[in-house]
Amino acid sequence: MSTTDTRQRRRWLSLKQRLTAVARDDSGYTTETIVVTAILVAIAIAVLAIFRTKLVAKVNGLNLGMGHPVLEGVQAAASALVAML
Repeated sequence: MSTTDTRQRRRWLSLKQRLTAVARDDSGYTTETIVVTAILVAIAIAVLAIFRTKLVAKVNGLNLGMGHPVLEGVQAAASALVAML
Protein backbone atom coordinates (compact mmCIF):
# COMPACT_ATOMS: atom_id res chain seq x y z
CA MET A 1 0.00 0.00 0.00
CA SER A 2 1.26 3.42 -0.85
CA THR A 3 1.28 6.42 1.41
CA THR A 4 -1.51 8.02 -0.61
CA ASP A 5 -3.75 4.98 -0.15
CA THR A 6 -3.09 5.01 3.58
CA ARG A 7 -3.99 8.71 3.84
CA GLN A 8 -7.17 8.20 1.86
CA ARG A 9 -8.12 5.27 4.04
CA ARG A 10 -7.54 7.32 7.22
CA ARG A 11 -9.61 10.19 5.83
CA TRP A 12 -12.38 7.80 4.88
CA LEU A 13 -12.39 6.18 8.33
CA SER A 14 -12.35 9.60 9.98
CA LEU A 15 -15.27 10.77 7.85
CA LYS A 16 -17.15 7.55 8.55
CA GLN A 17 -16.66 7.99 12.32
CA ARG A 18 -17.88 11.60 12.18
CA LEU A 19 -20.97 10.67 10.19
CA THR A 20 -21.74 7.84 12.58
CA ALA A 21 -21.42 10.20 15.55
CA VAL A 22 -23.71 12.79 13.93
CA ALA A 23 -26.27 10.16 13.01
CA ARG A 24 -26.46 8.99 16.62
CA ASP A 25 -26.82 12.49 18.03
CA ASP A 26 -30.50 12.86 18.94
CA SER A 27 -30.20 15.61 21.52
CA GLY A 28 -33.26 17.82 21.49
CA TYR A 29 -35.45 15.19 19.85
CA THR A 30 -37.31 14.46 23.08
CA THR A 31 -38.03 18.14 23.68
CA GLU A 32 -39.23 18.56 20.11
CA THR A 33 -41.51 15.54 20.46
CA ILE A 34 -43.03 16.87 23.67
CA VAL A 35 -43.69 20.30 22.15
CA VAL A 36 -45.30 18.85 19.01
CA THR A 37 -47.43 16.47 21.09
CA ALA A 38 -48.57 19.32 23.36
CA ILE A 39 -49.57 21.42 20.35
CA LEU A 40 -51.54 18.53 18.85
CA VAL A 41 -53.32 17.89 22.15
CA ALA A 42 -54.22 21.59 22.45
CA ILE A 43 -55.64 21.58 18.92
CA ALA A 44 -57.66 18.43 19.66
CA ILE A 45 -59.09 19.95 22.85
CA ALA A 46 -60.04 23.14 20.98
CA VAL A 47 -61.77 21.14 18.24
CA LEU A 48 -63.68 19.08 20.81
CA ALA A 49 -64.75 22.23 22.66
CA ILE A 50 -66.09 23.75 19.44
CA PHE A 51 -67.82 20.51 18.50
CA ARG A 52 -69.38 20.18 21.96
CA THR A 53 -70.67 23.76 21.88
CA LYS A 54 -72.30 23.21 18.50
CA LEU A 55 -73.75 19.87 19.60
CA VAL A 56 -75.26 21.37 22.76
CA ALA A 57 -76.81 24.19 20.73
CA LYS A 58 -78.24 21.69 18.27
CA VAL A 59 -79.70 19.45 21.00
CA ASN A 60 -81.18 22.40 22.87
CA GLY A 61 -82.79 23.60 19.63
CA LEU A 62 -84.63 20.33 19.01
CA ASN A 63 -88.39 20.49 19.32
CA LEU A 64 -89.44 17.02 20.35
CA GLY A 65 -93.09 17.80 20.98
CA MET A 66 -93.10 17.86 24.77
CA GLY A 67 -95.91 15.91 26.31
CA HIS A 68 -95.23 12.64 24.56
CA PRO A 69 -93.52 10.25 27.03
CA VAL A 70 -91.29 8.57 24.43
CA LEU A 71 -90.05 11.89 23.08
CA GLU A 72 -89.34 13.16 26.59
CA GLY A 73 -87.19 10.08 27.15
CA VAL A 74 -85.30 10.70 23.92
CA GLN A 75 -84.63 14.30 24.92
CA ALA A 76 -83.44 13.18 28.36
CA ALA A 77 -81.10 10.65 26.75
CA ALA A 78 -79.76 13.30 24.37
CA SER A 79 -79.18 15.69 27.26
CA ALA A 80 -77.36 12.96 29.21
CA LEU A 81 -75.17 12.25 26.18
CA VAL A 82 -74.28 15.93 25.87
CA ALA A 83 -73.51 16.10 29.59
CA MET A 84 -71.00 13.26 29.19
CA LEU A 85 -69.11 15.24 26.54
